[in-house]
Amino acid sequence: MKLNTELNIADPDAFYERLIETHAGLTDAQSLALNAKAVALLSDLIGDEKVLQEAAGIAAEGLAADNRPEYDAKLLLLLANHAGDIAQLARMLDQARATVI
Repeated sequence: MKLNTELNIADPDAFYERLIETHAGLTDAQSLALNAKAVALLSDLIGDEKVLQEAAGIAAEGLAADNRPEYDAKLLLLLANHAGDIAQLARMLDQARATVI
C-alpha cells in the first residue's frame, strides 16, 4: 500500500478545527505529548510499515534533526489524511488527549 497524499478527509476544515480544539487549554508539554500519542495511535491504526515509513520520510523533509514538534505535527496530519475517517480520527484525538491530562 502507498501513503494517500490526496485529500482523503471529507471535511478537512472540520478535522483541523477539531485538532485545534483538542489542544485547547493544554500546556506546551501536554500538546507535544498529545501529538506524539496521536501519531502512535494512528500508526497502530494504519499498521502498514511501508506507509508509515513513507509518511515519516515526507514529514522529515526540510526539517532539522532536532525539530521533533514540527515533525510530529506534520506526521500526524499525513497519517490522519491517510486514515481519512473523521469519526475514527475524532475518537483517536479524544483518546490521545485523555492520556495527557
